[in-house]
Amino acid sequence: PIGPLRLSETAVESVVTGAMPGAFALGRMRGGSFVVKYVGRSDEDLRADLIAHARAGKYKLMRFDYCAGAAEAYARECAIYHDFGATWLLDNKQHPKPPEGAAMKCARCGK
Repeated sequence: PIGPLRLSETAVESVVTGAMPGAFALGRMRGGSFVVKYVGRSDEDLRADLIAHARAGKYKLMRFDYCAGAAEAYARECAIYHDFGATWLLDNKQHPKPPEGAAMKCARCGK
């Protein structure tokens, strides 16, 4: 994973390569540690999705991974989601959904 880095339009534009799939974690620092509060993915353009989150201004930091495609991004998003507490500790209100048209299920919970 790359980060944690400041989540701002400028940072995303300078660090994140063009239109590529990927998974990400957003959050803040607490006591010298990165605290993940939201996980997500982009099936096509990680850079554009992170810029949208930067503009929303809710989260201050980001970590991200590039992925080979939407299926890999979904699998990575699910892993991060479960690793950091699912809906119990994250701002995510529901489990990640598979890419549109994909007959995939989460490797961790089968959803």
